[in-house]
Amino acid sequence: MVEIRKREQRDVLWVLRCLAAVFVAAFVFGAQAFAAPMYSVMSDGSVTLVDSEVPELPGGAPQPDRSLDAGAITFNITYDDPLDAGFNDPTYGADRKARLEAVLTYVGEILGELGTLDVLVYASNYSGTGRMVIAGTDYNSTSGWQNGNIYERLRTGEKPRPGFAELRMKVNWGFNWYVGSGQPAPDEYDLFSVLLREITRALGVTTLANSDGSSSIGTSAYSVWDSFLETGTGVPLFVENEGTPTFSPDATQADLTGARDGVVFNGPNAVAAFGGPGPV
Repeated sequence: MVEIRKREQRDVLWVLRCLAAVFVAAFVFGAQAFAAPMYSVMSDGSVTLVDSEVPELPGGAPQPDRSLDAGAITFNITYDDPLDAGFNDPTYGADRKARLEAVLTYVGEILGELGTLDVLVYASNYSGTGRMVIAGTDYNSTSGWQNGNIYERLRTGEKPRPGFAELRMKVNWGFNWYVGSGQPAPDEYDLFSVLLREITRALGVTTLANSDGSSSIGTSAYSVWDSFLETGTGVPLFVENEGTPTFSPDATQADLTGARDGVVFNGPNAVAAFGGPGPV
């Protein structure tokens, strides 16, 4: 477990560095104006249609419980847990919140973006099965390269979906978590590492493609992350056809799962930092 944690931290650090390329790319490709319909895309693969005109849907951001300044980003955090459970547990809650805030602080300092984000932490799960942590945001289904509502708010300074948190997450406390700042035991899961991994996915390190290469949220709507994906042999997986993103005619469905020497991320900042495309 110790070695797994170290490997996850290396992987997540690489992903965070790739985010710089993803965010810069939005200016190159041009972010589309947000309009309904939107889709909630979570790191467990779930995609749910939402309606930006119905504020009472799940995901609303009431008065935050905590405002955290991290780099140049202010995170307004709201916890849905009752006062005796999860992040509000009288025994473990303070340490759990400290780990989450440490992750957000790290992310804010790495990104170097300026702005405010609302964070909603859903009421916790305790099943001990399925995903340990899930996190996500909303995406506009308009044709184009999409970055999601987290980046959209940072870029414009305005909430894309009033009354709703840009970053949403849920933690399953049914696992043997380590919530300290040191090294976990071999049989423990490091909360910091797992939160960091899932939050980076919500930030934009995610695909909006189905297994056949079509868009999961709308005709020709893909993530900016998708625009940098290639096979290990250098064939782009997603391209523009007359200004419209599409699954590359030179790629096959098998390429999405690594048929030609795997899938790599070819963002310019990642290539500059690591000397070449990074494996996905």
